[in-house]
Order: sequence, then C-alpha cells, then structure tokens
Amino acid sequence: MKIFRIKGKGLTRIVWIATMGLVGSSFGCSRVDSASVGQDPMAAETPFIKPPPERKTTIEAQPLIIRRTDWKAQKPVGEGKPHSIRYITIHHTGELQKPERTIEAKMQSLQNFSQSVSRLASGKTKPAWFDVPYHFYIATDGKIAEGRELGFAGDTNTDYDPTGHALVVLEGNFKTEQPSAEQLISLNKMTVWLAEKFNVSAVDVKAHNDYAQTACPGSNLKKLMSDLRAKVPVVKTKQ
Repeated sequence: MKIFRIKGKGLTRIVWIATMGLVGSSFGCSRVDSASVGQDPMAAETPFIKPPPERKTTIEAQPLIIRRTDWKAQKPVGEGKPHSIRYITIHHTGELQKPERTIEAKMQSLQNFSQSVSRLASGKTKPAWFDVPYHFYIATDGKIAEGRELGFAGDTNTDYDPTGHALVVLEGNFKTEQPSAEQLISLNKMTVWLAEKFNVSAVDVKAHNDYAQTACPGSNLKKLMSDLRAKVPVVKTKQ
C-alpha cells in the first residue's frame, strides 16, 4: 500500500491507494481512477433523478367485425345521406333472439327487409331504405356484423333524425329478454371504440328512446346504459 500527497484547491489531502487500485475498508470498496484524483472527496455526489415514466395512451382496439363482404351484403339502393359521427345510439331489434341462426343469415334477412317497401305492425308503411338501418349488429353470441357504412346516416321508423348517430343494435326484445353476457361484452367494446374513434363524450351515448317515443331498446337494456356510459373515456379537447 502507498501513500500519496496531492495538493488541490489550497488543501493537502492524503489518498490511500492499494497496490491493486482498490481502497479497502469495513464499509466496502470503491475504485479510484485518474478522473477522481484532485476531486474533493467530501463533495456530495449529484443525486440520480429518475425520469418520470412515459405516459401511454390506452386506445381501445377495434373489436372483431364481420364485414359486409363476409355476410354477402347486397349493394345499397339509391343514395345515402353522408354525415359525421357525433353520437352513439343503442337499439334492440324488438324480436326474440334466435341463437340457432347464423349472424350472416340474420344480416341478409335484415337487409332484404330494409330495402323493401313493407307494412309495419303499427299500420305505417315503411319505404325501401338505402340499406340496413343500423351501422353495427350484435348477435346473441356476441358476434358483431357491419351494417350500413358509418359514413351514411341510418334510418328509423320513429320521429327523430339519426344524422350524426352511430347506430348499434342488439338482437333481442329486451322488454322481456335479457341481453346475453356475450352481447354486453361486445357492446362495451364497440361503444368505447366508437367513442375514442369519433371523440364522442359519455353524455352523447344514449338509447333510442332518449330521442323518440318508442320502447326501444327495452327496459332490460335501458337500465344498463349508465354503466355503459361510465366506460366511455373523457373526450380529447377539440381544436
């Protein structure tokens, strides 16, 4: 072991350097190199400041959607009304669930009905619509099918203007039936995805009967709307 006297900053300090370049003590050891010579050993080291964690924005992934080409949709008839999505509105089909039928068959039947003139149970005549009135259809098993393209406003037999509304319909009559667990999972995913995609706030996620005199979407689904809205993220500040 050797002793060196080093002058610096008007003070004389003694540095003990082991022959192997290590300073041994009962408190452990540290290496002394050329960069440390001449520095004040009493000076406090600059504390390590851990950078804040990177903030990540969670974006709901688009749910699996059966496209129009997959269920063999016919082309729209006539001209649709272009619009921009500002609201999300939930419906039910009003007919009892048919879990034994495929979603493809259900969509084909719905499109045939939609694009034909027909007489409703109320006595009102429904005109031939441009296409399926809803933008998305959620079957009993939770499968989601694409209906009308989102860029075109939907249609309705009731007295409200669906322009600006993304229309999501669940298969079933929820005056008497309960939506299935699979349907609710898909509804949650679809609603959050649409809300994030189009910057729709929770207050603009509503049921059909919030806009029109109708039983749709049925009391058993309507009572779940507050839980659905609670899942919608805070909208971004609009520029």
